Amino acid sequence: MIVGGGVVGCYLGSKIQDQEIWEAKNQMHEKTCSALFSRNIAKFGIPVEESCLNEVYGARFFSDNESFEVRQRTVQAHVCDRLEFQRSVEKMATDNGCKITYGKRWNDEQDDYIMGCDGAISGVMKSMNMTRKFIYTYQVEAQLKSDPDFVQLHFGGFAPGFFAWIIPMNENEAKIGLGIQQGTGNPKARFDEFVAKRNINLSGVSKIQSALIPVYDKKPVTLDNKALCGDAAAQVKNTTGGGILFGCAAADILKEAVDKQDLTYYETRHRKELIPKLNDHDLVSKILQRADYDRLFKAVRERHVDELISEHGDMENLSGLKKQFFKRPLTMLAMARAMI
Repeated sequence: MIVGGGVVGCYLGSKIQDQEIWEAKNQMHEKTCSALFSRNIAKFGIPVEESCLNEVYGARFFSDNESFEVRQRTVQAHVCDRLEFQRSVEKMATDNGCKITYGKRWNDEQDDYIMGCDGAISGVMKSMNMTRKFIYTYQVEAQLKSDPDFVQLHFGGFAPGFFAWIIPMNENEAKIGLGIQQGTGNPKARFDEFVAKRNINLSGVSKIQSALIPVYDKKPVTLDNKALCGDAAAQVKNTTGGGILFGCAAADILKEAVDKQDLTYYETRHRKELIPKLNDHDLVSKILQRADYDRLFKAVRERHVDELISEHGDMENLSGLKKQFFKRPLTMLAMARAMI
């Protein structure tokens, strides 16, 4: 049984096939999400053509007084209509024999396997006696002119423990949002602070959303006949809050574990293959949280780290970029000094 009919739950169903998928919501709903998906999503066979609103080639990073740009020659990410994207993955599940029942909440019912893909505040996760910490987010869709080739990431005191973003849907509309660490205030108030501080003139707000992003915490993903996947397992990049691709990668492993009738296989491969990558993102996140952003971003430009990221960066796997840093000890030392 799969609990949760979101993207990861439906993707998992499409792989295992002929599954019961229970979704607590009464109908397909648009999850609050930036819907910015790395180009790497292609390897999972999830179509983005019908849901894609824009394609971006890079990102611009801003602190209060400094900035730098990362750009690549090819498309790096797709900005999607989240509901249309969800429909595409649901079709993958139903085309592979899955039955999705809406308005069906899991209440400790039993099956051979209980696969929890039920989001950040997962009921399956709670039944495994786990708790999480969260990033609290607030996002609007509004009219705002921006370069459609670039995502903007803004760092400052308005977003403690995280950042604010501007994701262009086209030249005239964007998703503008912000995340804050749990216990650091009200995300709407922080959002208003961000908009005022960066002189962002919003108009024609068409959608207002808020959500929780689980913080990756290295906890187990299985217990007895239960397995967690996606946000329910906090398989999330602590750098950006993105989790769809890691959730789908975990679903592929979980499918193999179900075939083998051995959930320890899922736990073992998750720890071997996914946790090292998630740990890299967690380390970068912790570094950023301690940094003086102005000094750090200035050092990025002066030491040409922006060029290094443009050449070797990957939105999911930081290992290639990490190797490049180890080849440049003076650059590492300069970056470290910028953060002291």
